[in-house]
Amino acid sequence: MLLTSEAKKAIFKKHGQSESNTGHSEGQIAMFTECINHPTEHLKTLKRISLQSVL
Repeated sequence: MLLTSEAKKAIFKKHGQSESNTGHSEGQIAMFTECINHPTEHLKTLKRISLQSVL
């Protein structure tokens, strides 16, 4: 998932001291965590497709 610029600004404002301080390590970690958590939660909701059902 690509984060929108508004979402990035909100993450850096909350964790990185300011919206423009994109180099702050806490902001970077929070952004990467969000990039990992969103697809992980999405994949948990998907039903598994068995190989037999595809063939």
